[in-house]
Amino acid sequence: MDNGKLAFGLVYIQPPTDELGFRLLQVELQSKNIVANSIFHDISMLIEWIEYKYEKEGIPLNTENGYYQPLTNVPPSLRRILHLMNRACDVYDRSSGSSTDALEQSLVELNDEIKAIYDVMTIDTSSNQDSHQMNMKVCHVGHAHMDLVWLWPERVTYQKIIHTYSNVLQLMNSYPTFTFTMSQPPLYYHIKDKQPKLANQIEEKINEGRWEFTGALEVESDTQIPVGEGLVRCILHGQDRIKKITGRVSDTVWIPDVFGYSQCLPQIFSLAEIPNFFTTKILWSTISKFPHNSFVWIGPDGEESSVLTHLGVVGYSSKISMKEIMGASRSYQQADVHDEVLCEWCHIVLYVS
Repeated sequence: MDNGKLAFGLVYIQPPTDELGFRLLQVELQSKNIVANSIFHDISMLIEWIEYKYEKEGIPLNTENGYYQPLTNVPPSLRRILHLMNRACDVYDRSSGSSTDALEQSLVELNDEIKAIYDVMTIDTSSNQDSHQMNMKVCHVGHAHMDLVWLWPERVTYQKIIHTYSNVLQLMNSYPTFTFTMSQPPLYYHIKDKQPKLANQIEEKINEGRWEFTGALEVESDTQIPVGEGLVRCILHGQDRIKKITGRVSDTVWIPDVFGYSQCLPQIFSLAEIPNFFTTKILWSTISKFPHNSFVWIGPDGEESSVLTHLGVVGYSSKISMKEIMGASRSYQQADVHDEVLCEWCHIVLYVS
């Protein structure tokens, strides 16, 4: 599906779109092997872990045909996992003839071996008192960072948010533990106006506690150009509209993609009775490295105006790779006093003009 335009404004010569700007281009029906799919993702994560260990140990990866360099000085855990991976892959037998049942059984056995590797890794991690990841918890949350207007007109944003949130609902139906964070009330209220059935499904997930409506602000606003009154109005209007849907106001200001921070923000947030603030872009600086990830930001008038602040260590578009997860745990500056770091995974469908 698309909205009929390229990112540079060129128009396809295709049938017209519907009233929401969508066009159905192609439909395919496929059947997924659940066991094979699980094996693929589990093995991919193990390979990422092995590659991360190779990089940390300075071992070159063999990207061409030939012998691997011998592992002369590596952690025991790496040797153990390589051995178990090799043994697991030997279980899968593609020479079972044309028998579908034999191949399926071989997949099941391979899946069992892979799960056993994860069990070993869990035991090793919990028993290794010297591991710097021992008590770290990397918390991933889905969100869709949607600029209302950037390289596209606002109407395209409203078209794409319908597509994005529809996909999020499908993921929730497929994966019961999947959760999602939504900000910016105008996006939801557009769906409520144009797609009420979709809005009702979102409200069901909100009531289940799996879809969080947060952010406090009406839009993810800049904080330096607007005057204080503008920011206050943005909070009042946003909180009012969030409360109408969830029954309570948001306890967190969520603005991951903002380019600066007014010193009056702790005062405004405190007066609005918002205790938490999440952002990330200050960590993008190549000149000045900000020394904290979690801290209490105190306003100019002292401790009576303060907000608990968390800076995401991986930006606002986490890829959930093993290298990224390990890097997040290592770079989190407050790991000595706090054992959780937030990584926001950006789920967005935005083929926009």
